[in-house]
Amino acid sequence: MCGLMSLTLLGCGNADKPTNSANTNSNVSSVVNSIPSLQGVTRLNFKDSLSFEYLKSLDTKKVAINGYMATSSPVDGSFIFLMNLPYQSCPFCKPNTSTLSNTIEAFPKKGQRFGYTTAAITIVGTLEVAESEAKPFTDAYGYEFAFKIVDSEYYLVPESEMGENVGVWQKVASSNLITDVY
Repeated sequence: MCGLMSLTLLGCGNADKPTNSANTNSNVSSVVNSIPSLQGVTRLNFKDSLSFEYLKSLDTKKVAINGYMATSSPVDGSFIFLMNLPYQSCPFCKPNTSTLSNTIEAFPKKGQRFGYTTAAITIVGTLEVAESEAKPFTDAYGYEFAFKIVDSEYYLVPESEMGENVGVWQKVASSNLITDVY
């Protein structure tokens, strides 16, 4: 299933550059280099997705999480696969299932689209959790997941929030070296 997903959605090309900040299409979300105040926003990490009960307690609450856009995110920007590591092209599934792991689907605000970036980002939006683990959401590509982030925007992760290795990656990604080589 993951191989098919990569073939169907892979949209690398020149879309690697964080074009959404300069895109003239008015329905593409703008990248803002500074994250707004996150007071009252619950910070998540990818380990939190292991506890359905914890996520269910946050259903409909505003959340924020850091990650990277998967290169297999739809090129139309209708949503992204947010992953815990850069340059993963497949939203890795749990073995013998269509259930996503290490991946969160994030959907932009109504009428907006996401532009692609290779940089580390923070997604801020509303957590939507499935009724139960036995009744997960299923996306347009057949992947199942217990939660998603909706009505969201993304922001570049500030250098002050990055560890040394992530900071180096961010500098490489923002230099367009990857797009020039890739």
